[in-house]
Amino acid sequence: MERTVKVKKLSNLIRRKLSAIDKDSQSSHYRILIFINDSKETIYQKDIDKYFSMQRPTTTQILKIMERDGYIVKKGSEQDRRLKSITITKKGKDYVEQVRNELEDMEKRFVKGISDKDLAICDKVISKMIENGEDLWYK
Repeated sequence: MERTVKVKKLSNLIRRKLSAIDKDSQSSHYRILIFINDSKETIYQKDIDKYFSMQRPTTTQILKIMERDGYIVKKGSEQDRRLKSITITKKGKDYVEQVRNELEDMEKRFVKGISDKDLAICDKVISKMIENGEDLWYK
C-alpha cells in the first residue's frame, strides 16, 4: 500500500510541474502530441488508447480538442473509413519543440543524484508494474 501512495505522490509532483509548463493545456495533450510527433508509423486512436492506458471516450474528447485547436488533423483510411489516422500539424510540431526542452529539464531534476544503474532498475520495475496493470485492465 505504501508503494502505491509513493507512486501517487510522485505522479502529483509531476502533474504540478507539467501544469506549470503550460497553463493553457493539459499534460495529456502534449504527451500525446510528442507521441504522435515521434512515431515513425501511422498513428490511430487505438494506438494512443493503448500507449497511455486511456479509455476510448477520454482519448476521443482529447483528440477533438486538439483537432479543434489546430494541433492535429484526422484523415480517414482508404481501406476502412472507421479508422482515422492522426497527423500532427506545423502548429503541433512547434508546440512539441516548445515543451520538449522544459520536459527534459524537469526529468533531469527528478533524477538528480540517482545513478544510471539505479535508473535502469527503476525503469525496468516501472515498466513491469505497468505491464502487470495492463494485464489486469485489458483482460
